[in-house]
Parts: sequence; structure tokens; C-alpha cells
Amino acid sequence: MHEVRPLDRDESAEIVAVADGMRATLVEVLGLARGVALYDHDWLVARVRWHLDPERCDGEVFVVTTAEGAVVGHTIVRVERDGEDTPFGLFSTTWVQPDHRRLGLASALLQAGEAWMAARGLAEVVTNTAATNAPLIRMFEGRGYGVALAVGEMVQLRRKGQG
Repeated sequence: MHEVRPLDRDESAEIVAVADGMRATLVEVLGLARGVALYDHDWLVARVRWHLDPERCDGEVFVVTTAEGAVVGHTIVRVERDGEDTPFGLFSTTWVQPDHRRLGLASALLQAGEAWMAARGLAEVVTNTAATNAPLIRMFEGRGYGVALAVGEMVQLRRKGQG
């Protein structure tokens, strides 16, 4: 049994677990050397905390936990603004531990993030990922997102929101 819920902002272990998941995502998509070199662990922990600070970011971190309470996946969402100052929703990162995949957990995390964005009336939702991240791209495409931009090794997937 798994549960998808907002991260407990007072639970440092959950924040560290999300930072560890962020690192695992980078390693999985970019390879060990690049994934580890890109950001150090302290920066990743600080980035999770930044998303939870309403003075600095309109964001949320959703986690998926086991019945025992272990964090086995996450998604981070926030409100961004385009060049014309129009707000849109951004999935910053989404990750599920490999031994918990193929159970619908990533889709449940995306649903939680999309509901959070819809509650804010956001007309567009995007995510950015490596062009080689076929599993994530397929999952987002299955939810109605399409490639809106491809630059070098990166692609941006976009969908008109429910807002």
C-alpha cells in the first residue's frame, strides 16, 4: 500500500529522501559522472527547502510513501512565469525508486501535481527533461503533453491546463 501526499515540511528525513531522489534522477538520466557532478547534496537539500518556502516560491513537494512511511518517490511542482509574466505550472522533477515502478505511482504523483496546479488556475503545465529520458516522456505524452521545444539534449513537454 502506498500513499501520495504533500511532503511533511517539518520532517528533515523526508526532505533528504527527496534530495536523494533528485540525485538518483540525475544519475539515471545523465550517467553517474555527470549526475553526481552537477549539484552537490547540500544544494539539492536546499533546493527542496526552497520549493517549500512560500516567501521564495509558490511550490509544493509531493511524496509517495510505503505503508511503513518510507519515501519511495516524489514530484516537485511550482508556479513559474513566462516572458510576458503569464503564470504556468512546472513539474521540476519526478522520480520513483526502480523497485517501486510499474505500480502507477508516478502517475499518481503527476495527478497530485496537476490537481495542485489546477487549483491555482494555471492554463499551461510544462516539464523539462533530457531528450533521452524516454520513460518520462512517454508517461507525460500519455497524459496529453507534447514536445513543445527541443534544444540540444533537452526537451520541454507542454499541455494546456485545466485552469
